Amino acid sequence: MVASGKGGVGKSSLTVCIGRELARLGQKVLLVEMEPGLGTLDLMLGLSRGVCDLSDLLSGGAALQDAALPVEGQSGLQAILAPIDGQFSYEEEAFARLMKELSGQFDQILIETPPGFGSAFSAAMKAADGTILVSTPDRPCLRDVRAVSDRLDQKPDLTQRLVINRLEVKSFLRRRPLMDLDEAIDTAGARLLGVVLQDEDLPYRLSDGVALLPSSRARQACRRIAQRLLGQQVLWIFDQSKRDRKRERMISDDNRTDSTRCQKRTDGPVLYCLLRHPKPAQPVRHRHHQQDGFRSHRP
Repeated sequence: MVASGKGGVGKSSLTVCIGRELARLGQKVLLVEMEPGLGTLDLMLGLSRGVCDLSDLLSGGAALQDAALPVEGQSGLQAILAPIDGQFSYEEEAFARLMKELSGQFDQILIETPPGFGSAFSAAMKAADGTILVSTPDRPCLRDVRAVSDRLDQKPDLTQRLVINRLEVKSFLRRRPLMDLDEAIDTAGARLLGVVLQDEDLPYRLSDGVALLPSSRARQACRRIAQRLLGQQVLWIFDQSKRDRKRERMISDDNRTDSTRCQKRTDGPVLYCLLRHPKPAQPVRHRHHQQDGFRSHRP
């Protein structure tokens, strides 16, 4: 289950990218789109919207082979598109029963839910055994994710993991919408699964229905997220500029606990700086300018 508090945080993009990476790792993956009347997975995956969608499958009017569309050029990846009827309402028991039946035919099922609460959210919550909470690094979005997390707490056996999406490092360091990444984790109330950098190429390639390039930072981040979902121990590596690569640190995820306060290290050097170097209260003075007197510099 992929959920968020607000719309526009990149939930659909992440669902597609993570699904592709899981398929590349040898998994048989099904993407299920739930937002009635506002589906976009067909565009992002290069699919032709057929006659059947999720509502037909739930009503018994279509078989799985008619509703689950294979993604061309991506072995092991299929998608069920959202109902065309914008007024469609989900029944929790029927949806959970369908997902249970499909779980025997697929290794991984990613259910993309609409933002906020509603019949789709309740049905997905009933069927899911884990949740990926997607947020951008800003307080309003994180607060709404916390509200979603509190709602998910009603199902104690449902695991919750957080993905920070669309992080633009230079802007974050300059504007400081949050003091550090700990604040994001504590506000959301979920363990960190991964951080995805802002990728200018991503919306254009997804709108054309083609996969991201191997060099894409977003694709590399989604690859690591997919590996962690499969239980692999993945080092937290942050692919950045040449200057940042010189400062690259490889930090293991092995010693993490459920306590959000213990999550002090994340994907690489820049985020390491965000955690260890909060915004200074006053300018920093550098002694290497001593010959000209102390000069004030803001990092």
